Amino acid sequence: MKKIKVSACIITYNHEKFIEDCLEAAISQKLDFDYEIIIGEDKSTDNTLAICKEYERKYPQLIRVIERDQNLGMVGNWLSTLEECDGDYIALCEGDDFWTDRHKLEKQVNILLRNKDYTICGSKVQSLNESKVQKESEGKAYGEINLDQVLRKNQFTTCTAVIKKSALDLPPWQNFNNFFTVDWPIWCSLLRYGKGFNLESVTAQYNIHGAGATSGRDRVNTLKNKLEDRILMMENFPNKKDIIKRYGLKIIFHYTWKSLLGRKAFYNALLKNKKLVKSYILK
Repeated sequence: MKKIKVSACIITYNHEKFIEDCLEAAISQKLDFDYEIIIGEDKSTDNTLAICKEYERKYPQLIRVIERDQNLGMVGNWLSTLEECDGDYIALCEGDDFWTDRHKLEKQVNILLRNKDYTICGSKVQSLNESKVQKESEGKAYGEINLDQVLRKNQFTTCTAVIKKSALDLPPWQNFNNFFTVDWPIWCSLLRYGKGFNLESVTAQYNIHGAGATSGRDRVNTLKNKLEDRILMMENFPNKKDIIKRYGLKIIFHYTWKSLLGRKAFYNALLKNKKLVKSYILK
């Protein structure tokens, strides 16, 4: 059996509009090491599975589709699909995003190989919304990244991340399944064992659309998810509570400021999450 250096771990659910772009980009990677593409198909109700199976038939030595008997949900699908990956390094992508740099994996794996204490490598990402407005990611740190930076604010975008499998501990904590933003606790778990790195070049496109697990949220649920995830993270890193909590207070201030400027969506988010906001402030 050949030794797989990198596994592309792609999860997908109802992504028939996007999945071909995702798979074509994964297939097109220019590599000089053994590579596999593992697709976790979460019992879609559209044509996603049929598209994935067609690619598996065309590229049987490269692609393997994991079919579900029942829908596992995003957390369950990630965990199950990651377990199927045999590579020393795992490149993550959801089926509604895709890689834009054909040398993405080569660049990132080389960085991880040269720096044995690095457990994750990401990059800048471009986003595209339904109005076809494109912009590059903002507010991330580039170069070397440590745990404190990621506890303060998620510094990696899932579709750009390549992780070191030997440092992967899943699920990292008992409350892992309660997180909404599943990637954030994974990064923090990886950074317990080392450091991360973000390339300043764009290597992937993140599609913002109404059906997206994250991008499809309204302000009420966005605030709820952000604060609840931070409470869970404080439980896992009690000695880092101040770092985690401080940025959450900044989020609350941002929503309050937008409300005072007359932004109704932000006001409603604070109103609907009144008990949660109070509880968070008193933590």
